[in-house]
Amino acid sequence: MSEIGKSLVFADNDRLLREAIGDFLRGKGFAVRLAEDGLEALDMVRHAPPDFLVLDIVMPKVSGARVCRLIREDPDLRGIPIVAFTALSAHDFRWFPELSPDAYVAKGPLAVACDNLLRALVDIGKLRAGPVSDAILGYRHFEPHPLVREIFEERQRLLDLLDAVGRGVVELDADGRILRATADACKLLGRRELDLIGERFVGLSAPQDREPLQGLLDAAAKGAEARRGRLHVRLNGYQISLLVTGIGSPGRTPGIAVTFEAEAPPV
Repeated sequence: MSEIGKSLVFADNDRLLREAIGDFLRGKGFAVRLAEDGLEALDMVRHAPPDFLVLDIVMPKVSGARVCRLIREDPDLRGIPIVAFTALSAHDFRWFPELSPDAYVAKGPLAVACDNLLRALVDIGKLRAGPVSDAILGYRHFEPHPLVREIFEERQRLLDLLDAVGRGVVELDADGRILRATADACKLLGRRELDLIGERFVGLSAPQDREPLQGLLDAAAKGAEARRGRLHVRLNGYQISLLVTGIGSPGRTPGIAVTFEAEAPPV
C-alpha cells in the first residue's frame, strides 16, 4: 500500500470506535495518534503536524468543525489533508459552515466505514492538492433526523445569542484552557481566537493576579460553593472586572464561563 509510514491523527470521543479505527489504520501501516476531543487533536497537530487528520464533527471541548477551521486559518497547518468521519447525514453539514475537509466518510457498519475511510485517505494521498474522486463516502442511505435538526437549530440560536450580547465572553474547560472566545474578548485580549484556543486563561493575566484568579477558576470548575465569583485583574494592559461562573450539571463535563463585565483604560 502506498500510504505505509504516513502519520495520522484520529479524533473521536467514542472510545471503542476510536480504538477500533486506530487498530485498523495501524494494521494498514499508518502511524496513528488518537485524540478523545477536538482540543486534544488540535494540540497533537500543533505539536507534530501529521500527514492526515481524521475528525469526528461533534466532539467535546472543540468540535471537529472548529478544529478544521482553526487549521485552515493557520498558514503552517492549512495544507494537512482532513477527513470528516461522522454519523451526521450529509444534509446536516449545513450546520457547520466552517467545515472544509477534503473528504467526508460516514460512520456506517464498521467494516464498510473502515474501507471507505481507507479509500478516502488513499485518494487524498495520491491527489493532495486536487479533488478526491469521491469526496463523500457511505452516505447513500443516511437521512437527516428531525431531532438532530432541532438540536442544531437550538445550538445555533444560543451561539447567535452569545455573539449578540456584545460582551467579552471566554469559555474554558475544567483545566482553565480556552475553548471559545467571542469577538469582543479577542479584541480586548489583542489575540485571534486561532491563537487563544488551548491557552491557559490564567497565563494571560498579570503575574500578581494569577494566584487569586486560579483559585476562582478551580472553585468554579469543582462546583464548590464559590461556583460564581468576581475578580479585578489586569489583561493585556487593561484593568478588567471578571465574572467567573462554573457551567455544566452533574453527569456532564464541567466547564467555566468568564465574562468581562467592565474594563478600564490601559494601565
